[in-house]
Amino acid sequence: MTRSTHLFVDEMLDDVVRRMASERDYERAWWRNECDRINLSACNALVAALRARRRVPLDPTRINNLRGRCAEQRLVRRLCERRYDVRNQVRVGPRPGGSVLDISSLPGARRRLPRGLESKYIHVPSYRGCASGPCAPICIGALVAGVPNDVLQARRHMAHSVAGSGGTHRAGLPARIRLFYQLGGAMSDAEFRCVVRELYAAVTRANRQPPGGPEVAATVVRASRLPAFR
Repeated sequence: MTRSTHLFVDEMLDDVVRRMASERDYERAWWRNECDRINLSACNALVAALRARRRVPLDPTRINNLRGRCAEQRLVRRLCERRYDVRNQVRVGPRPGGSVLDISSLPGARRRLPRGLESKYIHVPSYRGCASGPCAPICIGALVAGVPNDVLQARRHMAHSVAGSGGTHRAGLPARIRLFYQLGGAMSDAEFRCVVRELYAAVTRANRQPPGGPEVAATVVRASRLPAFR
């Protein structure tokens, strides 16, 4: 090729790269199929931290965050085992400070999730101590207090999938998001059923505010019974 042709090709490639970086914030997570690797780093860190608790004081916030991230990674792994090609931790809002969607289908995947998933882990033993209430001794009011914010978060994700959403539209995002709650820790079957019932009721109430807002679906399951979640 002539020098002018080389320059033209270089400029064209630069333009394509700049456009990709602008549209996708140049995120590897946007293009990466999580099923091509086994990522249980949070689970490994959680197990290591719990094993070392006799020597090193536990940070409850760090342990809770690791439990939540581990539950999310195990959910991704289960979806991959069921032949879903998924992305994990994809930024959907404008940088800096944009929101991050936990799980969504990879573009062009043969088997796609009907909705994006926002993973939420709740360690039930952390909410024990109430003498009264529908799920006593579980303090159900404190347990469901974060549900309205969860619904708002899912709605923000959904807004970014709509063209014309204030310059923050990103093609390829799921139009609907499902909250996926995983309940962990020691609890009886009756306590589990009670917490499930109250969580669904809290999501229903949050969906009514404001009236006419997009509805957010939810699923509540029992988390893995691995020792790290007890």
